Amino acid sequence: PDLVAHRVLRNLLSRGGTTKKQAVLPDGGSMDEAAVFLSRRERVAVDVERNIQSRLSALYLHDKIGDEFDAVVSGVGSFGMFVELLESFISGAVPVAEMTDDYYILDSSAHKFIGERTGRVFQMGDLLRVRLDRVDMVAKRVTFSLVSQEGSST
Repeated sequence: PDLVAHRVLRNLLSRGGTTKKQAVLPDGGSMDEAAVFLSRRERVAVDVERNIQSRLSALYLHDKIGDEFDAVVSGVGSFGMFVELLESFISGAVPVAEMTDDYYILDSSAHKFIGERTGRVFQMGDLLRVRLDRVDMVAKRVTFSLVSQEGSST
């Protein structure tokens, strides 16, 4: 898409800035068709990149079950929390079912979990210590549990 934009701008500038109603590429093709095609290709490239990243992350961690890592909470949802390892930037999940020290209630508008009994809060940006529990090579999923369940207090 950037290359197309640069070529169209170069053509416009070389003609003294005159514009036509229908933008045309240097090869005579339609700008609308090119935009749709390039957007689709870019989405495919992003999907492939994510797939490869997930596969490599799972492969890297598959022999590290039981190891502990420092992580940051990068997302919160009804299933639990997404965490990203600080050292390797690998993402995984901490299911709410693994947060066994309390019953945690999701505050989706504030993107945080609040412990019903303890008042502990886990929210985006919190630093945690996690243990690698499972690596599913087929589904490319990495699952952690909390080691340090400090969180913050309300």
